[in-house]
Amino acid sequence: MMFSDPRTMNDLFGPTKALVGPRENPACCAAAAALLLARCEHGHPQPWLCCACSTIATLTPAEVMVSACLAEPSPDPPSWSSIAAGVGGRFGRRILDAVADDLRAGSPADDLAAALGHRAMWPDTLCARRADLTAGGQWASSGYRKWRRRLGLGEFVRFLAPLEDHLGRPRTLLIQFDGVGDAWQPDDHFVKVAGVVGACVWAAFRDRFVAPLERSEQTMALLSPIRRRIARLIISGKTETQIAEIVGRSRHTVRDHIKAMYVMLDVSTRNELAFRLSGAPRAGPPPISMGPSAADEEETPPIPEVKPGGRSARSHSPAGPSEHAPSEHESTPQA
Repeated sequence: MMFSDPRTMNDLFGPTKALVGPRENPACCAAAAALLLARCEHGHPQPWLCCACSTIATLTPAEVMVSACLAEPSPDPPSWSSIAAGVGGRFGRRILDAVADDLRAGSPADDLAAALGHRAMWPDTLCARRADLTAGGQWASSGYRKWRRRLGLGEFVRFLAPLEDHLGRPRTLLIQFDGVGDAWQPDDHFVKVAGVVGACVWAAFRDRFVAPLERSEQTMALLSPIRRRIARLIISGKTETQIAEIVGRSRHTVRDHIKAMYVMLDVSTRNELAFRLSGAPRAGPPPISMGPSAADEEETPPIPEVKPGGRSARSHSPAGPSEHAPSEHESTPQA
């Protein structure tokens, strides 16, 4: 659930730091984040987020902890069901364990989430401006603030990125930068840095876990029901003999279907076919779904898209922090 690495960015990545420049520059941090995330080769959201948090922590000041959570929001009652989470930073196990446990439980400590829109299926862009948190005593009396103070956490910068998975189900990716201790306070410059790094995480996550599954669904839609069954068994690594036993056809019939898919998809090897069917880039592993896949819903109608206010969630793209520089600071991608 967590990944703590005491090494510096230079220790981990050598010339990477020299290539992208100082971490104080938002553009350099964006470039560094992209390079770091490209080295996260994990094929499942859980270890990928842990690795991402650990590597991104090397771009931040020593007193800042990085955490991330992929959540499935539910509006009634407002809640988050955590799908994957990670924590990175150079701190003791007590604080890392506490934050990781809270993320794994869907952030129940954050009692402001429901009131300010964090847990909405599509988080409100202006859900937590600094004025919202400091006016009216809501932040001063919140359980989340007290929980943070008990752990020794101070200010934070949060990046919220709503997205849909390949079946149109709503998801929220949360990236948070937490100051450990009262001394650190994020200025507007750090908020900008957090925004560009958060946008890199969002884009990399979508490219790694959502886009391949969308491509796979599009490819599977071209196939007949029996070929879709065979295709999914090919992706799982089954042999022709095993596939024949599972689908109740002869081995020769299965081979004929596979040859037909070779021609249809313009591939010449079994590996190329598996990569094309899974939607994965040829250099990487087949993608792993974030929840039930279309394989479980093969003969059912497509799930309709959930749209906030009539807009498709696919229109959301990360554009950095809100102009209100919330926090404590908080930002969501603009539509």
